Amino acid sequence: MSSAEQIRDWIVKSDLMTAEAAEEWIGTWRSLAAASSGVDDLVAWLVAQDLLSEFHGEALLAGQSGPYLVGPYRVFEKIAGGRLGTLFRAVHVEFNQPVSLKLFPSELSDSPEKLARLGREARVSV
Repeated sequence: MSSAEQIRDWIVKSDLMTAEAAEEWIGTWRSLAAASSGVDDLVAWLVAQDLLSEFHGEALLAGQSGPYLVGPYRVFEKIAGGRLGTLFRAVHVEFNQPVSLKLFPSELSDSPEKLARLGREARVSV
């Protein structure tokens, strides 16, 4: 099990927050949290505050610090999220090209209605 300090270090190392911001947010969490709260609670709180994405929170709890890679992209902070996925700031590793990368939840494949909505969204955004 990781400590809050380890989570802070991984957040900073992974370029998800500055050291100052991570320290401030973890300090805020400590002032609000019960004495028995653990790192799972810390990460859940950071996700609930929209400071980390679920993607990054799960990786941190699994003991995986960044860089976070999805295919050829290094994924940084969350830009926005919605029912059809989460938009991240990312960089193509080989070409050093900044991109916006949208990751879709796996549940989309189980719902023809949601897949149709995704298709409409893709057509509208092109």
